[in-house]
Amino acid sequence: MACGSAGESSDPRSQGPDAGTPPQPDPDGSAPATEAGTDAADAAGDGATSGGRYCTTLVPAPRFCDDFDDGDLTNDWTQFAAPTGSVFQLDTSSSTSAPASFHLIAKATSAAAANNVLLRTTMFGAVKHGTLAFAVFLPSVTFTKGAIAIAQFYVNLDDVYTLYLRGPDAAANIPMLEAYVGGVTTRHMLTKLPPASVWTRVAIDLDLAGGKASVSFGADKALDAAPIGVLTGSEATVRIGALIDGPADAFEARFDDVVLDY
Repeated sequence: MACGSAGESSDPRSQGPDAGTPPQPDPDGSAPATEAGTDAADAAGDGATSGGRYCTTLVPAPRFCDDFDDGDLTNDWTQFAAPTGSVFQLDTSSSTSAPASFHLIAKATSAAAANNVLLRTTMFGAVKHGTLAFAVFLPSVTFTKGAIAIAQFYVNLDDVYTLYLRGPDAAANIPMLEAYVGGVTTRHMLTKLPPASVWTRVAIDLDLAGGKASVSFGADKALDAAPIGVLTGSEATVRIGALIDGPADAFEARFDDVVLDY
């Protein structure tokens, strides 16, 4: 999925490479985050302990964790995208672990193009069983146009799983986990959407060695052990936020307590 231009009016620092290891190019061009010393190694080594109260409770520590409670939205991430006019901010009005969450609003667009507001991180290593979990608050889950996703999980540069709340027009706009692996697209329909106006724990479980994928919204399985191709990934790149192909209405969401492990 293509990504909108990066930038954020309340964080006017220049869009440049990090002071540490240069970030890898985003699969579709998101700009690198700009905090000094932020890189994939930082995310893998520090994210589980530097994020605040929620992350420090996890034993054993996951590969990556961000609970957005350290006062800096992007420092644990390698890249972000926030087009002009979007909302991209820490929010202290609502969270699952105080004091803050990640709040976004992707503005309405009439263009048949990407309109993304997101955070992204990449770590390298063999991925045989990857899990991405996060809390999300969606004011509405009624969508009338556009393709709307809230998470992507790349297991290498070319193979990616996308969690759609409203799928592409070519796939009847149904909620789905879409797998693009080996140049082939496979779409797994979800049985439900997350509820509106409540915090819900979302989990994407990719058993690459066993060839199964599951998606959970709280205690409910929206996709249960769907068959996927068996492979071993070479990286874990995740993107959370608004991943939108327009034309689309405005989209709002909050995210908290993001955990990545593999």
